[in-house]
Amino acid sequence: MAAGSGRSWLQSVFGRSAPAIDPATALDLAARELTNVAGRLPAYLDEVREETRAAASAPAAALHRRTVQALEQVDRHLTAVADSGSPPQRARATELAERSQLLRLLSDAVRELTEVIGRAGTAGEVAALSSTIAEALHAILLTAVDAVREADAIDIELLGQLTGDRTAVMERLRQGLVRGERTLTVEEHHVLITSTALFERIVRLLRRFQEGLCRDHSS
Repeated sequence: MAAGSGRSWLQSVFGRSAPAIDPATALDLAARELTNVAGRLPAYLDEVREETRAAASAPAAALHRRTVQALEQVDRHLTAVADSGSPPQRARATELAERSQLLRLLSDAVRELTEVIGRAGTAGEVAALSSTIAEALHAILLTAVDAVREADAIDIELLGQLTGDRTAVMERLRQGLVRGERTLTVEEHHVLITSTALFERIVRLLRRFQEGLCRDHSS
């Protein structure tokens, strides 16, 4: 399903009352809808990436609202499975609920980062760094999508490599711009601090996401 399209058939199924779906089917649909949600995340950045800005299918805020609605539906059915499923089904429901929570946190953070980058403008050092952050995050998110869709050990390992600790790197970038030849405006300083902090947070969340995929792959 394209990122800008309407309700998926999975969301339509999840619109039924919880008892209408047996636990095994609910778990299968939940896993597939969570994969759908993950696949939407890279498109949040389309409105701030140079090569996709003009053709962005939907703003990040709209994609985020769609994601929240989908996750709320998934969570209701996972709760029903946790209440009535067999022990293995309840365990799987717990795993998927944790993935759903991570995707909600990722959606919140990527939407906020897109908004902040949008305020950076197109000229100056902070704008250039913001553009680099958008491209880097887009690449990492695409890798995360491949990892969750294919459940391939190589993709999962690559995601782990891309989500290592970025704290020292981001701090050097911040300090380099703050201490640069040109004094940053108040808005530029806010964009710099907020965008780099959000990027670090998203990378940490994606590392947790990757660790969950590792557990799934090894089980």
